[in-house]
Amino acid sequence: TGVQTCALPICEENEFPIAPQGRALLATCYAIKNNFNPALKHITDAVNSSSKPQAKWYELKFALEYELKKLRDGLETSKALVRLEPKKEKYLEQMAAMFSLLKLEDEALASLELGDIQKLYSDGKDLVNLAYYFVYKEVPRDAAELLDAALKKNIIDANKRNLELTANAFIGSRDNDKAVSYLAKASEIDQDEKLDYRIGQIEMSRGNFKNAIVAFENARTKGWKDKPGKLELLIGISHVELENFDSAKRELTLALETEEADQADIILLGVSRTSKTPDRKSTRLNSSHVRTSRMPSSA
Repeated sequence: TGVQTCALPICEENEFPIAPQGRALLATCYAIKNNFNPALKHITDAVNSSSKPQAKWYELKFALEYELKKLRDGLETSKALVRLEPKKEKYLEQMAAMFSLLKLEDEALASLELGDIQKLYSDGKDLVNLAYYFVYKEVPRDAAELLDAALKKNIIDANKRNLELTANAFIGSRDNDKAVSYLAKASEIDQDEKLDYRIGQIEMSRGNFKNAIVAFENARTKGWKDKPGKLELLIGISHVELENFDSAKRELTLALETEEADQADIILLGVSRTSKTPDRKSTRLNSSHVRTSRMPSSA
């Protein structure tokens, strides 16, 4: 500390150029003495004059700007820290805090506008990590919009992982149209029957039974093996909703030989009475009630 204290007047009284490292040292000395304004001046000079500023310099700059209530400058410094280390949660939290303090509601934790994000994240992998962070912080809409824009601008690869992550983010933000669109794209490049199954679930939940049947049948064609009878049950229910009773009975009958037999049998009883076939004797069931109250959980 004695060396640092002595260095202040010596450096300030001489007019010779001071390297960025020297500026950073001066800033640290002033900060230790609670002399924040000259500390901020020197650390800013160090950052601006260095071709490769160190993270600890930005950290000091941010701390000083926060202490001096220079929140706008602090926001820019927090962005620079995220730029240096996009995966460091501490820096993301600081940036989010600055947005909140400045009451930038549209940007708080949603982070940056797309143009800024493109500047920050030239590496698509880091951008995907940021999207995961948004999902972790329970703001799926921000993750969805970020990934959607990044995919459209070819900033990140349109592979199964990224497409499914984008779909999940849209599901979390209740935008099922875009969720289905991205699941369909993922399904085109990967023969994963679970993707088609998920499309079917979404379409069924919003009453698009024709689309649901197509998706479930695609899953079956690709070799669905999870929980035998489940696809037949869901396809059968969808046919009931469309009043395709013959097709419904065919699918539900297949489900009778599986663990889904109890539900399939109940629905078949209702179908038989509704379609006026005498082979079943039971009171008519409301198929929509069966669909909502007895519908099997997702795989």
